Amino acid sequence: MAKNLNDDNLYVFDEDHVSSNSMPSDGGVSSHILDFVTSRYFVLGFLFCVFGLLILIKTVSLQFSDASKKISASSVGESHQYVVPAPRGDIVDSNGRVIATSQEINVLMLANAGMEEQDLNSMCLELSYLFDEYNCVPVADLDEYFSIEPYQFLMPEDKIALWQTNRNLFALKEPNPNAVVTYTDSYVKNDPKVFFLYLRRLFKVDENYNEDEAYRIIRIRYQIFMDNWSFQTGTPVMIAKDVPEELIRLLLEQNYHYMGILANKEYRRVYTPLAKYSSHVVGYIWPISQERLTELASVGYLASDLVGQGGVEAQMERYLHGQYGEKPYNIWSTEEEKGFFYNSELGIDPVPGATVELTIDSNVQQVGINAIKEYIAAAQRAEEQKPEDERYKTANAGAFVMMNVKNGEIIAMGSYPDFDPNDFILSREGDAQAKVQVKYYLGIDEYQDIAAVDMPIYNRAIQQIYPPGSTFKMVTALAALDCGVITPANSEVRCVSPTDFGGMPWKCLERPDTGHGRLPAAPLF
Repeated sequence: MAKNLNDDNLYVFDEDHVSSNSMPSDGGVSSHILDFVTSRYFVLGFLFCVFGLLILIKTVSLQFSDASKKISASSVGESHQYVVPAPRGDIVDSNGRVIATSQEINVLMLANAGMEEQDLNSMCLELSYLFDEYNCVPVADLDEYFSIEPYQFLMPEDKIALWQTNRNLFALKEPNPNAVVTYTDSYVKNDPKVFFLYLRRLFKVDENYNEDEAYRIIRIRYQIFMDNWSFQTGTPVMIAKDVPEELIRLLLEQNYHYMGILANKEYRRVYTPLAKYSSHVVGYIWPISQERLTELASVGYLASDLVGQGGVEAQMERYLHGQYGEKPYNIWSTEEEKGFFYNSELGIDPVPGATVELTIDSNVQQVGINAIKEYIAAAQRAEEQKPEDERYKTANAGAFVMMNVKNGEIIAMGSYPDFDPNDFILSREGDAQAKVQVKYYLGIDEYQDIAAVDMPIYNRAIQQIYPPGSTFKMVTALAALDCGVITPANSEVRCVSPTDFGGMPWKCLERPDTGHGRLPAAPLF
């Protein structure tokens, strides 16, 4: 229907005519849409949208689901690293002779490979037998507390209770007076057999293992349990040291079987025989205290560190310690088909500690210590030859210092009784005699009273207060020369007792009533 305008400016609608400019039919619109949909631009755009949507959905699912936590870290390429220790610096004397050094040893570590409890226990049993065969030293200290042949606790009851109630370990609770303690509850176990059953249940050691096999498994599982937080967060836990190269090759060649096993290097502090004569000068190393760790954690120290205690080991700690390195590690895990390899050349190499050179001459040091021992022994023998009522109590300790007067260097400085710094190292490695010696040095338990008298770890030359004794005679001799009381040709003096000085009576120690009288002496020069 078209609109037409007549002469009277009125619109006339003529239904019999159809305008030639009418809109396209429905068939024309569909054709345009079809052409657009089938064009290559639409197809490409559609594909980009689909892929983008899929990527978005996958990203959201990984971000908000816990599936990633259930996947072994080796299957997702998550970076795993372990600390590489640095060798402690050497201590040498003025002649370059080594007093303290570091010895490299092989250690085995176990990383979390996502194994089931039973598989882990089976591997721990195999490792235990291998450690015996190759004379390795397990690092777990369970044997210090507990034994199954026969069943017994190896420490006093109070220490066992502290061990079991440790919040960072078993976190057991003291039982009520009328409570019946079993291996399934969370109370302190006073019965060693009940405690063994508790450990067996804790580590899911099934009944197929006999008692010896179960204890072998428990010994290694206990070490992992002590460092459980580190183990669960991907840090390998040390399980043995002094491991021969042959065993390391065997385990690493079969890493698909011994999952999570890693080899690393550690450094044992070694003191040469010269250190025994300079023990107070050198000092020793011991586990870091919580207070010291708080102070040094910011510069890379760890809770497992050994730090200097006394002497040069303590004073030069920051120079001797060195800096740890970090290296990635690769393990065969339960997700081995999706494993990820990290180049072992990556990471940070450790920086060894610096060498500290002393002014001490070990030869003079040895002569000085031996002289003190001989003098004490000779004085005791001399007194024993006197009648009992005339005997004097002789010294049982002494100290000496030799200084270069030209530059102030200390050539020798010794104190007696002394100690062997190696005992502190050996005691931590299970040596029974060294443990007794350390208890004596530190005045622990039954050695408290005797150590309070002997004070073997105190450097009497610089830590104790003594009257100057005969060493002050040089001062009085110089004063007498300066005042003309004596001369280089005549140094004769008289010992008169008592004598008044400054309104106070002074008496001779040996002859307080008369004094020694005339004391002739040889010429000074």
